[in-house]
Amino acid sequence: MTAQARIIQQLSELHGPACDDCLSELAILPQRQVANQICRRLAAQNIIQRGQGSCARCSYKKIVNAISVLPASVVQNARLETAKSADSRTAVSEWFWEGNVVSSLVGYLSRQGWQIYGVADTKTHERGVDIRASRDGGEMLIEVKGYPSKVYRNEARHAELKKTNPTVQARVWYSEAMLKAMQLQNEYPTAQVAIGLPNLPRYVALIQSTQTSRAKLGIKILLVDEVGNVEVV
Repeated sequence: MTAQARIIQQLSELHGPACDDCLSELAILPQRQVANQICRRLAAQNIIQRGQGSCARCSYKKIVNAISVLPASVVQNARLETAKSADSRTAVSEWFWEGNVVSSLVGYLSRQGWQIYGVADTKTHERGVDIRASRDGGEMLIEVKGYPSKVYRNEARHAELKKTNPTVQARVWYSEAMLKAMQLQNEYPTAQVAIGLPNLPRYVALIQSTQTSRAKLGIKILLVDEVGNVEVV
């Protein structure tokens, strides 16, 4: 499903207007700016209304987007894309699935001169350190988390929607990653410990809210975007 279709779907399901920040999170977009650009374009096409108001999700007063009377053709196209996506997509095919984040990080580290000597099998839930790498006598250990999907990873249930809100589950996953990183620091005191995450608004907000604590712990964050670029926090 395209980003535009996901935004239209979210706006049609919300009971009120939504700001760009909330839409970016709900539609699982790599950056807030993507939601901003799409909404401005949809407003110019008179598909949505855009202006000052109160967001029905976060309750802040800001620029919000809303669908008043959505053309039938737009609704139909969004539904068709949703149905097609549900039939063909599984959680492991999404760019922010943990296995895909691991692959992007392995490629990035290799280009930076790191030697990869250990990668856990995400599909089989292999225990242990997700990525082990060495360079110039130093060692890096990375705990990797993906972003919660709205569908189940199990192919037999991939057409079902999860009951747990991804943003709620993401907070739990981030907490688990921080705990594992602290345990790795305790077990491997001479190694550099990092956490790998998909670059999504929910995780960025959690990272910012723990910035001072992370700095004291010395835990790096490696953010991976949809095309495989890596940002070091």
